[in-house]
Amino acid sequence: MATDKAERRKAYQQLERDRNQLYQYMGRIAAAQSNFYEVQADYYHQLATLSERQTTFEEKQISLEEKQTKLEERYIELQEKISQQQEHIKQQHAEIIEILNYLKKSSN
Repeated sequence: MATDKAERRKAYQQLERDRNQLYQYMGRIAAAQSNFYEVQADYYHQLATLSERQTTFEEKQISLEEKQTKLEERYIELQEKISQQQEHIKQQHAEIIEILNYLKKSSN
């Protein structure tokens, strides 16, 4: 009976050691899982932040493209006005030359 009792005590002590070891492993797994979820949450937060930045950059890019289009349209308008004014100046120049030639012939 004493041997039986000693064996049961050894078995119980082994069971306690195994149980303690199991609880330690479970604690480590829980801590690792917690760290994983923290890292995952941080990762998704970073993705959301990057997505917001990308949206902001895209909005700014669209705004800049619209402004560039307006500037190009205005540039074309100004180029057309300059061409018209140059044509008008050429016509006035031709008229002045005709008048000068007429005056020259009249004075002779």
